[in-house]
Amino acid sequence: MSDFYQKNIKKYADSVKAFIGGDEYRKIFKEVNGKYLCDNYFDYFAEHTVRGKFIRAYFVDLLYRLSGGKKSGETIVTAAAFETFESAVLMHDDVIDRSETRRGFPSAFVALGGGHVGRSRAICLGDAGLFTSIALLDRDGIPESVRRFATAIFLRTVSGEIEDVDLAERNEIADNEVIDAYIEKTATYTVLGPAVCGALLAGVSESKAKALLTDFSHDAGVAFQIKDDLLGIYGNRAVLGKKDSDVEEGKKSLLFTHFVRTASDEQKSEFFSIYGKGLGDEKKNERVRELFEITGSKAYAEKVMNERFENSERELEKIFDEFRPTDELKEEVRGLLHFLRAREK
Repeated sequence: MSDFYQKNIKKYADSVKAFIGGDEYRKIFKEVNGKYLCDNYFDYFAEHTVRGKFIRAYFVDLLYRLSGGKKSGETIVTAAAFETFESAVLMHDDVIDRSETRRGFPSAFVALGGGHVGRSRAICLGDAGLFTSIALLDRDGIPESVRRFATAIFLRTVSGEIEDVDLAERNEIADNEVIDAYIEKTATYTVLGPAVCGALLAGVSESKAKALLTDFSHDAGVAFQIKDDLLGIYGNRAVLGKKDSDVEEGKKSLLFTHFVRTASDEQKSEFFSIYGKGLGDEKKNERVRELFEITGSKAYAEKVMNERFENSERELEKIFDEFRPTDELKEEVRGLLHFLRAREK
């Protein structure tokens, strides 16, 4: 893991993970989901959740501090709600994508029994996580504006997920359709929700927070997803902790849309005999990677990703002009964007 992660993210992430592993979080989980589910599945849910990098949690605290927040620990519960939500939607996402590994471990539906039983348990436990994430925000000390905004973000993510499922059924897809899905499925709950909620916790009005942070969040979130797409095709499997699921699933990304626009009929014929077929053949998966490079699709996705990251950095200047943070805090925010662009998983 990078120096930036170790220096800036890990300490805060560890504090949120400690809360998730503690008695108060378990009590909330039990109150929401009942004794049976808590007694039999809480430990697994908590373990699944704390395996993440906690980037969303960090966005909550970073934007809280950037917006003038001073109370140490005030962001922990809201940050835990976003990480709980992510853990839940990943359980569902792995069922949808039929991805058997996650973060170097068996996906929830595999770990919980595999087959129909494992998928059923993962869906139910993912549901439990969704309800818990909302319940975490229904507590004294959490502003109503945070509850309302975070809940709206969670619902938009579901819309983005089904949009992604629908795109998977088509081969003729425009770039803007992919970008719209990225915003709904990823940018909203990865950057916009945590960032705005951090500002709300610091006392910024909802209208001001949304006006200042929406463009930044959309660009950073879209760039984050394109980076994920590139890692899903070209990343180190051992570092990522997963197989070539994006090739085998047939993920519809900017890599895909560019390829379909530019490839020859012969290249398309070869590509579609592999992509999305779940073959598990490394030589054929490597051929897909080659085809993306030959047609310039990899370079195109990298170009759009870099443009989005650069846009988000420019938009930071407006945010800095409004909140006037210290130079040290400015560098921390810039450092996060650089970390997200350079990450290997």
